[in-house]
Parts: sequence; structure tokens; C-alpha cells
Amino acid sequence: MSPKYQSQRLATGVKMNKIKNSIKACDECRATKSKCDRDINQNCQNCISKSKSCTFVSTRKKRGPKFKKENLNLMRHLIDDPELAQSAPKEVSVPMNPLLEPICSLPITTIPAIPTLPFAQPIPTFIPPVPILDPQSQVAFSYDIPLLFQHFDKISNEINIMPISELIHRINQPKSIYFEMLLSCLSVTIKLLLNPNSETMVKFNESLHYYVNNVQIPIYHFDLDYFRSVQCLTYFKNKFHL
Repeated sequence: MSPKYQSQRLATGVKMNKIKNSIKACDECRATKSKCDRDINQNCQNCISKSKSCTFVSTRKKRGPKFKKENLNLMRHLIDDPELAQSAPKEVSVPMNPLLEPICSLPITTIPAIPTLPFAQPIPTFIPPVPILDPQSQVAFSYDIPLLFQHFDKISNEINIMPISELIHRINQPKSIYFEMLLSCLSVTIKLLLNPNSETMVKFNESLHYYVNNVQIPIYHFDLDYFRSVQCLTYFKNKFHL
């Protein structure tokens, strides 16, 4: 190895040791959290001012909670001695804020059984009216379709029962019992308006009593056709003082 290379290696090693030692603080500076300016062969200024020598521990202590050895021995002694364990301070329970305490629920066995009421069953909100397709139906309705279309405006001028467009649309559809009733009421009312004599008044009254006595009132749902029929009969009954 050439002398030049040896001198360069020696200088480099001295330089690295200087950097390494300058980074590593002495025990005194580490304890006081002071900046350590120790040189290779000299003490740092902090140790010189305190007349101490720079020392370095081989391994650093791990940071963490300090747990004294005597505490560990005491715990082991408490575990081995049941009398000491009973005399050790117990955990103190702090009462909870009443607003935050959970509500104690009664066990299921203490809750009395509630009998099922017969009317507690859900009632259907809508029952569609049954179309009159049975020839043995007890209620018979008669109405005049051409008369309805020809003189429907006479009723519309008196009371707004239904639009003519709805009548045209529904006349050829399957008819419910209440729509059949409405067509009959409109027919007998038009006859009364066209010729308000005693005969038509009697027919009107007979129809009114017949519907009241034979047509079942929809009690489980609101039927618009039934409401229109009652509205029509009531209005013209009062108008003609029947």
C-alpha cells in the first residue's frame, strides 16, 4: 500500500470518527439536554464548566413508563398472599349521572300477556265494488243510456256530479253496483227535470226508497259513485220538496 493512500485513509478515518463522536452527545449533555460540542480528545464545554469528564454509556436506555422493581415484587406478593390481596384498595364505583344511566327493562316473564282483540286485525283500506255480472243479483237497476247522453247537461247545470268525458269513458267498461246505481239515479233525475209531474215525482221517490233499502252502504271504503248517487238524489229531492 502506497504511503499516499495510507495517509488519505488515516485522514478519512479521523474525519469520520470526528463526525461520529460529534454527533453522539455525552451523558451530561444528554441528561441536561444541552448541545454537546465535544472534540476527539477534549471534553465538551458543558462538562468543562461543571468540572466533569465526558462519559458515554455503551447502550441507551429505552424510553417508556418507569416501573420500579419493588412495585413488581409487591404485586407478586399480593398475588401469593390472599389476605394482603383482600386488604388491598378496591376499585371505587362512581355513581353515573341519572340522565346517562340505562333504563332497566323488565324481564319478559314479568310482562303480562295482552290478549288479541278481535278488532285489532287490520282493516283493508280499499275493497273494490263487485261488478253486477250475476243475473241472480237482488238489486235491479234500469237506466237509459241515450237519454243520459242527450240531456246530461240538464243535470250538470244544476249540480256537478261528474264530467261527461268520464261518463263516455266508463259506459262500456265493467260496471260496479254503485256505478249502476249512479246511472239509474241520473236517468230518473233527467226524467224528472224534463217533465216534473206527479208521475215522474213518484218514480223518483220510488227509486230513492228502493236504493236506500236494497243497496248496501260501502262501510269499508269510500266509493265515489255511491257518494255521487246520494248527492244527486238529495239535491233534487230538496229542490222539488219530495
